[in-house]
Amino acid sequence: MLMFMLIELWMFYTFVQPVEADDRCVDFNAGVYTGNTTTTETGFLFCVLTLPCQGISVTEVKVIEIYRASHEILASLDANQSKTFEATGLKVHTPIVRIGNEGVSYMSVEFGLQEMKRDYNFRCVVRLVSSNGSHVSLNVSSTLHVMKRFHQLKSLQSSVKDLLFHEEPLTFQQHRYHLGHMNSVKSMEAANFCAILGGYLAEINSADELGSIEKYLTPYNLTQPILIGGTYAEKGSKWIFQRGGKDVEILKWLDGEPRKDVIEKCLSLMTIKNEVFMKVTSCVGRRHRQKYLCEVE
Repeated sequence: MLMFMLIELWMFYTFVQPVEADDRCVDFNAGVYTGNTTTTETGFLFCVLTLPCQGISVTEVKVIEIYRASHEILASLDANQSKTFEATGLKVHTPIVRIGNEGVSYMSVEFGLQEMKRDYNFRCVVRLVSSNGSHVSLNVSSTLHVMKRFHQLKSLQSSVKDLLFHEEPLTFQQHRYHLGHMNSVKSMEAANFCAILGGYLAEINSADELGSIEKYLTPYNLTQPILIGGTYAEKGSKWIFQRGGKDVEILKWLDGEPRKDVIEKCLSLMTIKNEVFMKVTSCVGRRHRQKYLCEVE
């Protein structure tokens, strides 16, 4: 009971209530966290479009944009690439992004708050093309209550971190890897839990890194997938990391993988007889006892 109360409190203090578009297919959240590897508090913005969209037959998602106030653009994502822009008082980090013409498209942006001394309004704009050829813009706004949210979250952070992550992390080449406690989470939920530590879903870039993770995970005797960084990009037909769009170069598939019948494909790890393999898992589905692995630089 205590765990669920604290998780609910963390979600309340971290996120403002999402404001939905009239067609109820866009959510936009703002929040603040502080991790034990960061010296300053960090803000995040998360805009997500879910298709099909009630009332609009969408044939193409053109762009997702996030603004501060009404006009100062922070980040933009189109079908080809994402861009971040300088903003007064905000050091914007590389966004975690995905765009597609079906399922879920999203953009998650983080930024330092060292010069941000007051609350700000933010706005997400999603530009679409409908089946009749018309261009449609969906606008959703959210307010980031910086000082209030930060102090409330700071008092809860230690307890929440203990509940979300196993006690002993793995250390590899000055990066730390934390195995998440929470079961049955979606990929973006897991990424937001990783952000509590100032990290992201683990990105495996070498055989040595995979070997170290293998030794770390096998004693847990896990029988269900463990979400990591990596999603399948239909455009280009390749696996990329959500955080920045770089190619996934280390792929050690379980027999029968990669499956093609999974909608919204994300990468996960499976431990089989003291060895770790990769498996395709739904980014948006929930699976009983499915966990996640975070990486912190």
